[in-house]
Amino acid sequence: MNKSSSAKHTATELRYPLRKRLETSRAMPNKITRAEHGVRNAVLQLRAIVPEDAMTSELLGTEREGLAVRIRDDGLALTVGYLCLEAEQIWLRNGAGTTSPAHVIAQDTESGLALVRADLPLGDVVARTGTLDHVAASQSLQVVNSPTDVATACTVVAISEFAGRWEYLIDEALYTVPACDNWGGAALVDADGTLIGIGSLFLELPGPRGESVYGNLFVPVELIMPHVDDLCRHGARRTPALPWLGWMIQEHEGQLVVVGIYPDGPAQRAGIRVEDTVSAVNGRPVNQLADLFRTTWQTGAAGVDVPVTLAGDRAPREVLVASVDRNGFFQKLASGPVN
Repeated sequence: MNKSSSAKHTATELRYPLRKRLETSRAMPNKITRAEHGVRNAVLQLRAIVPEDAMTSELLGTEREGLAVRIRDDGLALTVGYLCLEAEQIWLRNGAGTTSPAHVIAQDTESGLALVRADLPLGDVVARTGTLDHVAASQSLQVVNSPTDVATACTVVAISEFAGRWEYLIDEALYTVPACDNWGGAALVDADGTLIGIGSLFLELPGPRGESVYGNLFVPVELIMPHVDDLCRHGARRTPALPWLGWMIQEHEGQLVVVGIYPDGPAQRAGIRVEDTVSAVNGRPVNQLADLFRTTWQTGAAGVDVPVTLAGDRAPREVLVASVDRNGFFQKLASGPVN
């Protein structure tokens, strides 16, 4: 079985977003403590089945397992988006072992989170959500990564920008140590049992003495909570969709290299190839992922033509990429894995 929540991301993929050195606490907690205020009872196990011909099947697997956290009385739950992306079946199970089919209510690509809801009642406990206002580096929090087991203590080592090669950027992500297992969709809660973040990634992070330490990245729930009502009503935010180019970009030796192309996506239709190097967007030089994404998004809403300057094994060239809405692309197209 291929479980995306168990796939470890390498340092070369994920180290670059940290613009400052992470400092781990001298007294890094590793003890097990009980989840506060019944948050554990709001946590559900999630299993998703994805078709083998889905675009994300090779990258993320066809059988994905993780967690979701109930946030409303109607059973609405939060999870990390990749667990249920392109899923044809979703199942949720509570701590008592009751299982229900479920459906994706909305994928929020800007936050990287998703909303799901079980078809049958799975309990009435909901997690209270909070913001980052009272969270700081070196603070101790808890990870609830099972609806039946006790929580694991962790320390926030940084609240910093994160840029992912799949056209993903958030200004503030929560980096925690030590790493926990079953992190995908796990609940990060404070001492009062308030839900602060949803588990997303396993990371190799730079430690205080230059050594590597393993940790996790959590997405703050405050990025999606103001939009939950609109996402439930309309399936999307009531703001213009960001332009999506359909490529995967990796920072390598000071350059932005194309490492993946979505079939029949904007980048492929514009003639962009794997191993091309992106040097400018809309005439502005870019050499970091965050700059690339922000410059692209500043060009306009989804549908805008984005001028891109490329280099590679050919002479530098200019291409015009007709961007699309990422959500619409995944909903309408299912034509093989990413190149």
